[in-house]
Amino acid sequence: MINIAKRIKEVRKKLGFNTQREFSTELNIPTPTLQKYEQGKVTIPHTFLEILNKKLNVSIDWILTGQGEIFLPNEKELKIINGNNNNVVVGGGINKSFNNHSEEMEKSIIKDIVNTLNKVHDDNLLNYINSEIVALVNRIQTKEKYGSSFGG
Repeated sequence: MINIAKRIKEVRKKLGFNTQREFSTELNIPTPTLQKYEQGKVTIPHTFLEILNKKLNVSIDWILTGQGEIFLPNEKELKIINGNNNNVVVGGGINKSFNNHSEEMEKSIIKDIVNTLNKVHDDNLLNYINSEIVALVNRIQTKEKYGSSFGG
């Protein structure tokens, strides 16, 4: 947990927030809460990781494991890198095209996800991820059964 705390502080510094107060205001969380996160005094909830990811484009993989890039490419950067809209970023920056994807590619993507999940040691976060995966599988199965106008 101390490494995660250090990485949160590193994100704050890289984004140019000199104080915890400035950063906590940007994230809309109490300053004492951020202080506890940066000091490694509490387990960091998945909701905070989501805030970092959605609001500041921080890689959750990097926060949890220290591997990969700190910041994810934004949508514009992905279009420049990939040249089209048929790509997705999986497992901290591995670009995979879903256009005419093969069983081999699907296995590779699943392997990337499993490798990332094996590095997570927070049971609450794992439970959240599991529930999101189940919901995703259900949506995919609904689309396959009823067509793309359902389950989206």
